[in-house]
Amino acid sequence: MGLHNRYPRYFYKRGNLLNTYLGHTNAPQAPAPARRKPVPTTRREPSPQPAAGPKLRVRDTSAQRRLADFAKEHMSEDEAADFVRLLADDLGVPARPDPPVSSIWIDLERLVTANLPRDRAERFLGVLIHRRAAGRPLIDPNRR
Repeated sequence: MGLHNRYPRYFYKRGNLLNTYLGHTNAPQAPAPARRKPVPTTRREPSPQPAAGPKLRVRDTSAQRRLADFAKEHMSEDEAADFVRLLADDLGVPARPDPPVSSIWIDLERLVTANLPRDRAERFLGVLIHRRAAGRPLIDPNRR
């Protein structure tokens, strides 16, 4: 009875003791296929721009994002809900009556980035930083 194909493939490679009895050798390998050079692409003319329509104003939201980040870092969920309600009243934007706690930070960021101008966001941020440094509450409890 022969031993051919009774053992895993690695038993039949050179260097294994069983190979000396079977007389196997590694077959010469085929040369690797030659790599083709990439075909240079021709440079195309830029496509014509679409008809000039209304341009969207890109608003610098760095101050707004800093305000939202400061609020998220230093306010509790209740303070943030009060802050959202006060901001919405000040901006004349409707706010959700009782937003879930999980989405209060999303509501705050959307309200601030979409409706609050940069200069007012900087002013509000300055007031909040000043109140925090003075040890006063960030949201006045009398305004709630």
